[in-house]
Amino acid sequence: KFEVTTALQGVQMVAAGRIDLTLDSVHVIRHSILIEDPALWEQIEFLDPPLAEQEIHMAVSLTRPDHERIVADFNKALAEMREDGSLSALLEKHDLD
Repeated sequence: KFEVTTALQGVQMVAAGRIDLTLDSVHVIRHSILIEDPALWEQIEFLDPPLAEQEIHMAVSLTRPDHERIVADFNKALAEMREDGSLSALLEKHDLD
């Protein structure tokens, strides 16, 4: 059992052969590698199918007097992006689809 504090650290340990597997979001791992150490990309493999798929939620502080408006505006914009296809295009552009 090894303790890692970042996704990149886990991937580096896998690439170095110190551990066999690491567990994190494919999107977090991909981003960490591309930003911090692109050479790692050719040294790892993502297992398929994934162990789990999770929903991602936004949060806003209830102490903000405008929290309901923020949530409503966000949900409205998200619905519009789904409707016009711009959300899919954005996700595809960043390889998140």
